[in-house]
Amino acid sequence: MLDWSREGNDEEVLKPSLAYLAQMRDKEIFQFDEILSKLLYDLDSREMVERVYKNAKNFDDDLFLYLRCVAVVNGKNFYRKILSGESNVNSDMEFESLLYLPRDAWALKHKKDSADYPHQTKYCFETGSNKKLWA
Repeated sequence: MLDWSREGNDEEVLKPSLAYLAQMRDKEIFQFDEILSKLLYDLDSREMVERVYKNAKNFDDDLFLYLRCVAVVNGKNFYRKILSGESNVNSDMEFESLLYLPRDAWALKHKKDSADYPHQTKYCFETGSNKKLWA
């Protein structure tokens, strides 16, 4: 549900997904958010930083999060290869817009501001949150 013909404009790429998700029940939007946060959390590791960045001591936390979004947005097979270490994401890539998809869908559905999104995920996807993989 991604329009890759609009590559280069992440919001446009996500438009079909946004429209689809906005038609779902709130519970389903929140479940999508939970799955997304868990996928990003599972990629949050020192090992991945060391694989991706030449200078792992001077990487940007936010850019690493946006890079993990690339692994998710490119599908199950790509994600699994990144997670297993079989493949890497180019350190210059990012897909930050994916982070806002659940809240934007909820806001579109309810005709409200996305800042009013009422759900908090179980997993924090911010860089360094997966303490086990950063130990």
